[in-house]
Amino acid sequence: MSPPEQCITTDSNDKETNKPKDEEEVDSIADWDTYKFYLSSVELSYLMIFILLAIGFSWIGKLPAIWLGIWTEHGTTTETTLYFIVYMAFCILTVIFSALVFWWFGLYVVPRSGLNMHQVLLDAYLRAPLWFLTGVDNGSILNRFSQDLSLIDQEMP
Repeated sequence: MSPPEQCITTDSNDKETNKPKDEEEVDSIADWDTYKFYLSSVELSYLMIFILLAIGFSWIGKLPAIWLGIWTEHGTTTETTLYFIVYMAFCILTVIFSALVFWWFGLYVVPRSGLNMHQVLLDAYLRAPLWFLTGVDNGSILNRFSQDLSLIDQEMP
């Protein structure tokens, strides 16, 4: 029996994927929805500062290579001290911005998103109907709640 037409097949070295193309598109949309949900739990000002720091890191990270190109175009035998000092300054700025991005994300974005998402999860549990709370084992609810919290705190960031 041949596989359905919607299935994706790969090289003989790779395993055959039985996931239809439509499901992959749904998974992709679900991934973006997850990211949007996570980012919506952070205040816009904190998110904008994070984005600006990330853009600054990306931009400054290119400067050492650009400066090195300028240095080699003008010759490497004249004013080497000046070129080297500027090159090292750009490299140090790159490291500083890299640290700032991770510092801001770890110290401000992650805790605030965790607090908001914990509150959403707790509200969902507290608003659950009585038939659900009495029909499901407390240990099962606690285990699921704990797993959700660990996903929010560790996997999502």
